Amino acid sequence: MITSILEHRIWWSGFLWLAAFAFWRPTPGQSAWAEALLLLAPLFLVPLGLELIRPKLAEGWAETLRGWGRANYLPGAVLLLPAFFFEPGILAAALTLWWFAATAAVSVSALLRIWNSGIDSASQLAEDAALLFLGVGAAWTLANRLGLRPLDFEPTIVLLTAVHFHYAGFALALLTGLASRRLNGLISRMGVAGVVAGVPLVAAGITAPQRGAGIGLEAFAACWLALAGLIAAWLQLRLALLRGPAALRVLRLVSALALGASMLLAALYGCRAWVSIPRLDIPAMWLLHGTANAFGFALCGLLAHRFEPRDSIEAGDAGTMGGRKPWP
Repeated sequence: MITSILEHRIWWSGFLWLAAFAFWRPTPGQSAWAEALLLLAPLFLVPLGLELIRPKLAEGWAETLRGWGRANYLPGAVLLLPAFFFEPGILAAALTLWWFAATAAVSVSALLRIWNSGIDSASQLAEDAALLFLGVGAAWTLANRLGLRPLDFEPTIVLLTAVHFHYAGFALALLTGLASRRLNGLISRMGVAGVVAGVPLVAAGITAPQRGAGIGLEAFAACWLALAGLIAAWLQLRLALLRGPAALRVLRLVSALALGASMLLAALYGCRAWVSIPRLDIPAMWLLHGTANAFGFALCGLLAHRFEPRDSIEAGDAGTMGGRKPWP
């Protein structure tokens, strides 16, 4: 009963994003486009992804925080939407706080669970990392709405860092972990390790020039995460080739192709000091790379897992889930 209610709310929050997008009509070449992509994650993609995360052994504060965050996430996400219709400041930040608190609770619960129980598989590592990256993305979103500029970043970079941790962080880590459940092996473990290490590495690479360290680390980090992303795309492609409903196989194929293309763009942009591509600037990246990640990779990939037949999921998770239903 609770799950059916939650699903109902998820779809309505997705429709709310569509209505806001139609009213807002952001121009692709402006930062409002990146803001629209960011809002798609809290309002639809993240709750859809949280539904797919398998339950963990949690007790005490970890279970309390997880339950509170689960109950308050979507109401907070709905309040986050009007926060982007105001200029950064106290009011915009106040509208963000409920969602930020719920997101932080879920992320801290994952950290406490790791501390108490450890990690026993690559897929579990990826899912826990996805929750931790989500909390980091929420913190950068709050900073953006408050008008803060950590490390003297430009406001656009603060916004794009929030986008990075929602998509390259939460969505990429989660979908790589979900693929690892079904395709357990060396390649899937390499993909998980590459993504989990690569997301914070890219953040460090972006920070390095601000500290006078040049762009070498940024280029290395971009290529590292691009390679990990290509492995994740390969895993998505392998899932698409498995027997199953044609619609789900097409969704996974689109997800794999979009991720592969967006990762190649990210590598080229990271190496822009040595490989010059005309017009491959930040607006082009949020239009091409960001849109491909949001709609092609994350949306299609998560929908494919959401609508996968129950018997396929149970067959893929045999021996790892103990027959338990996906969280929440």
